[in-house]
Amino acid sequence: MPGRPISVISQVRAHPYRLCWLLAGILALMVSLLMLYAAWQHNPQQEFHSPDHINWRYFSVLFGAWYLVISITLGLLFSALTLLLRRLL
Repeated sequence: MPGRPISVISQVRAHPYRLCWLLAGILALMVSLLMLYAAWQHNPQQEFHSPDHINWRYFSVLFGAWYLVISITLGLLFSALTLLLRRLL
């Protein structure tokens, strides 16, 4: 209905897996950025940056790999837990 506001709780109950994947994406973003920071700090062979150059290809591959692995793993884990909890409750 056009005049009736949609509550967030009703949306989560209707589509709980969207919230699972959204949370997985946000957590994966945080972990990926933490790994980029660790790579920037621990750079003994100047693989990621040197005083005059930043290697963006290594940074993007590192970020993409961590983001994909963490987001898919957490998304599947959160979805499985949601499914399990919906069946039990």
